[in-house]
Amino acid sequence: MNAQVDTRSEKEFLEAKSHFNRSYGTDYNLLNGRQYYLLYSSISHPFLYSDQYRSEKLWLKGVSYEGIPINYDIYKQKLILQYMSYSGEAKQLILNEELIDRFILNGKEFRRLSFPESGSGFFQVVSSGDLSFYFSWEKTMFYSPTSNSTPYNYTQPSRKAYLNKSGQLHTIRSRSSFTNAFDKKYRKNINHFIRKEQINFRSSTDESISRLMEYCKELTATQ
Repeated sequence: MNAQVDTRSEKEFLEAKSHFNRSYGTDYNLLNGRQYYLLYSSISHPFLYSDQYRSEKLWLKGVSYEGIPINYDIYKQKLILQYMSYSGEAKQLILNEELIDRFILNGKEFRRLSFPESGSGFFQVVSSGDLSFYFSWEKTMFYSPTSNSTPYNYTQPSRKAYLNKSGQLHTIRSRSSFTNAFDKKYRKNINHFIRKEQINFRSSTDESISRLMEYCKELTATQ
């Protein structure tokens, strides 16, 4: 498998390759990527949770890796792997997204999925199975000339919600867009549950959405 590396980062790539050969054996899945360069901002960052790299778990082409320092750049929509160079400097590689099956970050599962309605990308899995629910996350960069430091900064993370029902992906923007994805005979009960639990698809916790999905699965399975 050929590594996708530009000429300028060839030295860094070879350093990373040597490091991971020592740690994991010769493994080109981990190193099939490009050098990552952070678009600098002193007061914000492009990552989902934190600019700190966490030792997490990921799966590449069916192979699992434990304790891998990774982070998720939601501005570029790239998964970043961190390694230490021979000089002791922390450096980063963009993992080849076509090799990524899924990863765990901050206790949450993300999968690379593809749908006709949205194309390919990373989705946070809130609920899985035949009836499943996902979030996709993003940030944008904006220009702020009045900033005391760099004029370029990142917004707070925002999410889009999706319901996957019978293989069709529904974009969820409101209670009605969620309930309308179900047969009419279920909508009244689902609406009642959403009101009772005060679920807001823009801001509710993963746990609240997960309870809603479990309710919908039980409701549609028994009627």
